[in-house]
Amino acid sequence: MTLGHHQERSKFWKSLLDGASIDPSDRQAVEAILIDLFPAAGFQDPFPEHDTWRSSTRSIRNPDYFDRYFQFGIPAEDFADAQLRQALRDLVNNPDSEHCARLRTLLTNDTARAERKIRAIRKSGDQLHERELLHLYISIAPTVIPDRSATIGDNRNAIERAVVACLAAMSPTDAATSVSEVLEKPGAFDLMITATRQLLHDQLGRNSFVSPDYDLEPLSDIAREALTRWHEELAGNTPLEGNNFRWFHTWCALDLPTACEWLRCKVDKRQWSLVDVVAAFTGVSLRPSGRSTQKFVSDANTENAAQVFTYKRLYADLADEIDQAEPVEGIGAFSEIPDSPENRRRVALWGLRESRDLGLSDDLSAI
Repeated sequence: MTLGHHQERSKFWKSLLDGASIDPSDRQAVEAILIDLFPAAGFQDPFPEHDTWRSSTRSIRNPDYFDRYFQFGIPAEDFADAQLRQALRDLVNNPDSEHCARLRTLLTNDTARAERKIRAIRKSGDQLHERELLHLYISIAPTVIPDRSATIGDNRNAIERAVVACLAAMSPTDAATSVSEVLEKPGAFDLMITATRQLLHDQLGRNSFVSPDYDLEPLSDIAREALTRWHEELAGNTPLEGNNFRWFHTWCALDLPTACEWLRCKVDKRQWSLVDVVAAFTGVSLRPSGRSTQKFVSDANTENAAQVFTYKRLYADLADEIDQAEPVEGIGAFSEIPDSPENRRRVALWGLRESRDLGLSDDLSAI
């Protein structure tokens, strides 16, 4: 909002107040209440989005509290803050309580709302039983159905955020111990690996909620070992089959040398073809379509394959396939190339053809 827009809006609201027959002695208090409830009115701050109202978790602007300003009670589908706090306390000594049962229901049916409310309670200074809360998240995770058509409030994303926040609130040792306890439970592997990767990524960010001094190494060790076991147990004949390549990039982020050596061995032992491995590196863009999501091949990403195998080896071992590669049009963020093994191979080989024609890059060496 520009300063001019702010002045116009402020003038409009003040004209309404002028005609409201408000006692002059009450005018300042009325303005303060309106600003708190409707910060966009912006009587004073030309940029109210930066004001302190953001820290007011019970503002009318908070979607979890909006209904309460217009009803004589808490909506039936909502959960009173006092009851939520009681449920979080009951997780240790009375996990079968009525409050805990309601919390499980809320987490399952409206995970995003529950996650926001729990985050607000944690931020207010309440000490939560993080280990028990993590176990609760893991127990309901298999029942949470992702709605990938939703851009905000997707339950699966909310569970992932909840697990990340839970681990970040623990000590490094407690976090590692808790992950070890739940790793083998249904649905836990995906959540734990995703959360560890997110914590590592977030710690490098400018506005990280993870302290730079927080030691993520114990948690990373567990994730590295779990990813190594997961990849060693793969039985598929191609990385393009099922989820065989799903965790490779995350493994690289946690243990690059081991991940690259494992992939080279898969090719050297002829368990996976080099063409399929290069094709597995291709990028995919997701596009909502109704309540489903369509996938399109968007990028060859040959530089990632070259980091593992070097361009020199790729050009030599795949010379015939590269020579026969045909142009692929429309690659990019708005690609219309449907995701399929064959299309991935086509895009990857054409990407290598273009890289070779451009002279990329004889001086790159294997990792």
